[in-house]
Amino acid sequence: MIYKILSESNDPDFNEALTIYYEAFPPEEQQSIESLQGRIVSPQGQFIVAKENGNVIAMAILWDLSNSTFTLLEYFAVQRTHQGSGVGTIFLKHLVRIVSKQKQSLVAELENPSLGINTAQRQQRMKFYIRNEFKQIQGLKSYVPSLNGTETTEVILMVNTLHKIEYYNRLEMTQMILSIFTELYRVSESDLLLQQILTEIPEKCPTY
Repeated sequence: MIYKILSESNDPDFNEALTIYYEAFPPEEQQSIESLQGRIVSPQGQFIVAKENGNVIAMAILWDLSNSTFTLLEYFAVQRTHQGSGVGTIFLKHLVRIVSKQKQSLVAELENPSLGINTAQRQQRMKFYIRNEFKQIQGLKSYVPSLNGTETTEVILMVNTLHKIEYYNRLEMTQMILSIFTELYRVSESDLLLQQILTEIPEKCPTY
């Protein structure tokens, strides 16, 4: 398996990655093609694909959050025919290495496994991240705003870091959440949902 960071939106691998993207994520979580192309050219973004035998079999988007020590794993998906083969684990470990070399911590948003009609699938996803040494940031609740006008999705945040951290403080979590919402979701700082999330952040958010 080889890895490639896309540098141009007209790269043929971008179209292959789009197929995986649309299969993996529901409409309310899908960005426009223009937004995804923007991730490629932005200095904060990295659009990465994993290839085997010349074909794209997995894709991911990393976003370096401003004024923060975190990089967000914005999207991560493996082609359906390769799911359960170990490709996801190998690819995720590669992404962790990339972020670690930049002295950042990799954070992922996961749908709350105790909610929704697909709880079994959500719980399996959480177990996958736990197996790959991600820890939940406790006491921190957030949401992914709907991108097509439907309901928001409650998420938990999990982090993979080289540092031994017992907890994150409120200031660190506030900056991370602010960056996610304003830079990626294009939400105003005055947004009511965002303000509610920020006011509910505890002074200490343990990781375990």
